[in-house]
Amino acid sequence: MMEFKKEMPEFETRRLEANRLLEVHPTKLPIIVEPISSKNNAYGFIQNRFLVPKNYTFHEFIFHLRRRLELDRTDALYVLVSQKHLPALDRNMISVYGEFQDPDGFLYVNYSSEAILG
Repeated sequence: MMEFKKEMPEFETRRLEANRLLEVHPTKLPIIVEPISSKNNAYGFIQNRFLVPKNYTFHEFIFHLRRRLELDRTDALYVLVSQKHLPALDRNMISVYGEFQDPDGFLYVNYSSEAILG
């Protein structure tokens, strides 16, 4: 978990990268997607950096994530924002980003294929 912060440990470096991405892609949001635990990384999902359109709903983002993970329609997928929040599916990603973005400028999203809420 939080592999991206291990790859790029300097806060200022991450902040500058997020700002650069927002400048170069003004209609998209920088999002980091990581498994909640290492056993959930069994999907062979390597890319963890996403540029997501601001007008996507959270539901559309999850749909895109399911496709990238190559999940079947019957497979469970649990998605949390900032490790503990579950936004409403009809919220726009720009509002999710505005509320939950990390101070470094990225939005961190975690996923699991197992029940995580008890």
